[in-house]
Amino acid sequence: MRTDTTPDYYTIGDFEASDVIMMLDSLDGYETWAIGDALAYLIRAGRKTPDPTEDLQKARNSILKALNYRRVRMMPHD
Repeated sequence: MRTDTTPDYYTIGDFEASDVIMMLDSLDGYETWAIGDALAYLIRAGRKTPDPTEDLQKARNSILKALNYRRVRMMPHD
């Protein structure tokens, strides 16, 4: 839920990025963090600063971390 101290660039309507991230509870801790981190950067892209490039790159890096984590978890273990 949006609070008075939440910067506008972390909100969509009445929702904060953290509200959306909490809805990811079906994932494990690291995946939730990585995907939530990406969501937060995507939400603020072009809103915190006029150029969204850096936030989009940070979101991409977080998505790649989540994908790599999932790939490693799915590998057969000896």
